[in-house]
Amino acid sequence: MSFPGVLEATSPEIHSITPQVGSSIYSTNLTIKGSGFDPTPKVALYGGGPYITGSCDTPGITYEVYVKSIHAYVAHGGLGLQVIDITDPKNPTVVGSCDISGYATGVYVTDTYAYVADQVFGLHVIDISDPENPTIVGSCQTPGEDWGGGSFHANDVYVTGTYAYVANGIFGLQVVDISNTENPTIVGFCYISGDAMGVYVTDTYAYVANGSSGLHVIDISDPENPKISGFCNTPYQAEGVHVTGTYAYVADGRSGLQVVDISDPENPTIVGSCDTPSSAHGVYVTDTYAYVANSASGLQVIDISDPNKPIIAGSCDISQLTHAMAVYVKGTYAYVAHDGASLQVIDISNTENPSIAGSCDTPDYAFGVYVTGTYAYVADDASGLQVIDISNPENPSIAGSCDTPGRAENVYVTGKYAFMANGGSGLQVIDISDPENPAIEGSCDTTYNAYCVYVAGTYAYVADGLSGLQVIDISDPENPVIAGSCNTPDRAYGVHVKDTYAYVADDHSGLQVIDISDPENPTIAGSCDTPRGTWGVYVAGSYAYMADGASGLQVIDITDPENPVIAGSCNTPGGASRVYIEGTYAYVADHISGLQVIDISDPENPIIAGSCDTRDSARGVFVIGSYAYVADGESGLKVIDVFKTFANIEYIDSNTIKATIPAGFRPGTYNLHVTNPDGEHVVLNNAFTIELPDNEEEKYSPPYYTPVMPTWSPYQLLWPHSFLGYYLEKQTLNWYYTYPFYMSISFTRSQHKLLSSELSLLFYLARQRLNWYQYYTYKPISGADLQYQLLWSDFFPPLYLER
Repeated sequence: MSFPGVLEATSPEIHSITPQVGSSIYSTNLTIKGSGFDPTPKVALYGGGPYITGSCDTPGITYEVYVKSIHAYVAHGGLGLQVIDITDPKNPTVVGSCDISGYATGVYVTDTYAYVADQVFGLHVIDISDPENPTIVGSCQTPGEDWGGGSFHANDVYVTGTYAYVANGIFGLQVVDISNTENPTIVGFCYISGDAMGVYVTDTYAYVANGSSGLHVIDISDPENPKISGFCNTPYQAEGVHVTGTYAYVADGRSGLQVVDISDPENPTIVGSCDTPSSAHGVYVTDTYAYVANSASGLQVIDISDPNKPIIAGSCDISQLTHAMAVYVKGTYAYVAHDGASLQVIDISNTENPSIAGSCDTPDYAFGVYVTGTYAYVADDASGLQVIDISNPENPSIAGSCDTPGRAENVYVTGKYAFMANGGSGLQVIDISDPENPAIEGSCDTTYNAYCVYVAGTYAYVADGLSGLQVIDISDPENPVIAGSCNTPDRAYGVHVKDTYAYVADDHSGLQVIDISDPENPTIAGSCDTPRGTWGVYVAGSYAYMADGASGLQVIDITDPENPVIAGSCNTPGGASRVYIEGTYAYVADHISGLQVIDISDPENPIIAGSCDTRDSARGVFVIGSYAYVADGESGLKVIDVFKTFANIEYIDSNTIKATIPAGFRPGTYNLHVTNPDGEHVVLNNAFTIELPDNEEEKYSPPYYTPVMPTWSPYQLLWPHSFLGYYLEKQTLNWYYTYPFYMSISFTRSQHKLLSSELSLLFYLARQRLNWYQYYTYKPISGADLQYQLLWSDFFPPLYLER
């Protein structure tokens, strides 16, 4: 049996699963074959998606990649052409190279030749019949532009038949006859205003990405006399182009992906667009997806099934501090060239992900959260401590509160006390023995600004900004006093204590390891710089996990506390503020990108397993069981069901498990997780697919409408169906909205098949990273015809939960 999954563990192991496809509205009985299974295992599906499966470091900067057979050919700047063997996508290796004595920025490969665009000279023809020893057999100088002490020529090349079409900067399109590969010569040219950066040829037209002048369509029916047929301005800077059918897909820098209708080559027009998080440099289209090399945001996968409404379906960050420049897709892998001097191989066999179970708004700005028992304690800025009853995670509610004199930043709970890092008012000790009536019992001013607190024994360790670490004796909670302190090089924002060390997140000075064996005289024992400014730290085992702002999660080996070193990292799309470790997952509060769930089973290679848009600004996170409690800025506390395991699991023996996948999963491809009671687990990536029903009784055509909502609410409507799973038979939906809060949907009884009069709708944010989606159920508000009124607000209380 074969399937697109990739095994990522040694014990236990998964050998096969049956079946591999299930329905979104029915439960599915699953048989898992493997080895090393223990009694009472946990089985779950979790969001699948594109992920890095392998990479190959190369010495310089990579600009473009072309894949043919078992080799990837990389245009590698000053190092010319690099040939990489991709027989094993998880372990690509450089097997050959060819120095061009110039600067390679584009490459196109035919049977036995690679054609390289050289910015310094023009075009090179390289014999690759022996991939381990590629050699230049011919060259052709193209017109150049003198600038900054150098000369700039070719940017990109496309080959068809006996001609190479060169995007040649301000000198437009150059047509080179390559019938004699040892003596290629220019036979035609077409000057166009702008800066020709990319080119794609189909039939008798060349499509040129022409920088700030957008897309130019050039008639090449007579290669010796090419001429402009039409052009289309794009919003920013056209850098790359890929053509399929009657559409040209343009990588347009800061304006993301632009979809241009080229059915009339003389009048190409933009019909759709999709903003991307960073600058789009390159694009490759296959089937119904456009794969965009998106600078600092890595690979963006965009669904173009409707070219008029392209939307981001998934993404994959590449190594930190690098920028994706170009992409080539073959089979289930995307090969991404980036300026971090390597080729990344990304498994794109599918895309998707956890859901919000409930929320509770707080009066101010939620910065930190600590959960114990049936209460979540929230540090709520100027509104102090908010105590939230979470006995029903789907409907959390404020049970009590306590004003504090400063700005509540962080909270730690032990026994009957909540210890609050309270900004300029230092440490506040709050008695929570009566959660509904918490009261301040003691306080201790700190030198600067208390950002974070960790309690161990009779001491509270406070990250106090410019005053470093403050050690406070709390043996008398009514009269806490500073016992010792240790200045750190920068601003102490986070602290975690283990054994005789305090691990401090010290902004741009990374991790500071402080020896606290003598609490009255703490001293720095070791340190480790991180790429950006670090805010949060959590220590588990022999690793410190750092929330490092724009660099995401940094994993630091602290086996030797005096010499900590970075062991692994995982970039996140937002700004990592805090991190919490539970089992083999790191839960990262990632600012505007919500909650990121990172698999750390291999600490040297952490990967994002899932994410959930919390809709505001995730600043703090605490995990208990299957719920993550997120301090989400102005929208208060969010309760997120992060890892829903199946209830019906039957252990047969160490080689076989049977499980029932419940109905209700959103259509898409998922990873299969099996976890033994001791925490050992295995992940089979993209192993199981949930599909929509396809029999005639339940067949439907999903509507895909985008209401003209206020700009702050870019929502889309997908898949209306009844609460019990029967889909609408027809899709004549009349709807409207009244600014700013109401929208209605109505249809007649003859146009539906419902087992009840309720209607469930699936929404998600149109311009976010896919992962906020939710069902909501509504009852009719009018008579014979069914009409439903939807309330638009910052958060809908869900009546039906995605898993």
